[in-house]
Amino acid sequence: MFCYIEKILGIGYTVNVKNKNEIKTIEDLISYLEREESRTEIPARLPDDQEFYNLYKQWVPGQLRDGIIIQQIQNHMDPATGFALVHNHFPYSQLLRNLPHIQHYVLWYYEEKSDQQIESFLAQQQFSWYYWHINSYEFRSIKNLNHAHVFVRFR
Repeated sequence: MFCYIEKILGIGYTVNVKNKNEIKTIEDLISYLEREESRTEIPARLPDDQEFYNLYKQWVPGQLRDGIIIQQIQNHMDPATGFALVHNHFPYSQLLRNLPHIQHYVLWYYEEKSDQQIESFLAQQQFSWYYWHINSYEFRSIKNLNHAHVFVRFR
């Protein structure tokens, strides 16, 4: 589920970030996201951002939210690969607050994809760095559409 850290960073690392407030570097972000316990610390958004997201979910019916996402997927779909890379409108701002050069995207796909297919698609993009992961099913806010979270820095 995770990209190949050594390949992307060009180094090995040992970082043990225990708290999302400790994230100050890319290595900290990766360390935090790879910890299984991080899945129980949702939300990963700043309080104002989480409040806005909660209001959005409260006031916009689920079927309409899904329709908006499906329209975005269709607008960004690469028919050759079956992937749609879309800027996350509700990013994990709490995790990224000390990393302003990192942006949060969502990689959508209808059919099941292997880690190798995801990695191959992302490697072809214009990123100087990227990291991706897939939340455990129980922590996905959108359970009915396959997606991965992608954190990127552009060249």
